[in-house]
Amino acid sequence: MAKNKTGTRLPIKHVTRDQQEIIFHGRVLKKTDNYTLVLPTQQFFVQYVKFAPGKGPDDYVFAYKSLDDKLKKLYGRTRCEMGIHEIVTFLTYGRFDMVVIWYAPNIQAYDKFVAVLLNPGNDFGTTETQPVMSVMSHVNTPHH
Repeated sequence: MAKNKTGTRLPIKHVTRDQQEIIFHGRVLKKTDNYTLVLPTQQFFVQYVKFAPGKGPDDYVFAYKSLDDKLKKLYGRTRCEMGIHEIVTFLTYGRFDMVVIWYAPNIQAYDKFVAVLLNPGNDFGTTETQPVMSVMSHVNTPHH
């Protein structure tokens, strides 16, 4: 496994509401013919959400709009205006109902954002967040 200190693009991107494309980068830690291990230069978070019985949203798209309304009222900015972007949301079966990958400029901004979800008056369920340490990506080769 070769070590490589060069930079690379991560295999994810985000298009903002105003159609600006955010490209994510990182420093290559290790690389093989099939995989690359990258230390991202941006901060990503994996959020696991479990809704309390009967407390999950009826409309997941509206739930994000409602969250933005709360952020705007509390901080004067939506999550996107705070630099926090949802990369992807998975609705899942099993232990968690939803898994979300977020990008934030730093952990302090993410903490302000997630505090709206964890407000003591909010009894929707529980959430657990894990900061992303590194990204493992499959190298596109002709035989894959």
